[in-house]
Amino acid sequence: DQMWSEETKKGLVVKMTFDGDKIIKREEFKTFTPNIGQPEIVDKF
Repeated sequence: DQMWSEETKKGLVVKMTFDGDKIIKREEFKTFTPNIGQPEIVDKF
């Protein structure tokens, strides 16, 4: 196995809340995977 590049370790999770078919809330969470494994939510890259 090889380590990922720094850019590849960055990600984004989007949480959307709906009321019927309308989006009423959208939240974005930046993620970073420091090692091979579980991503972590971070404030900034």
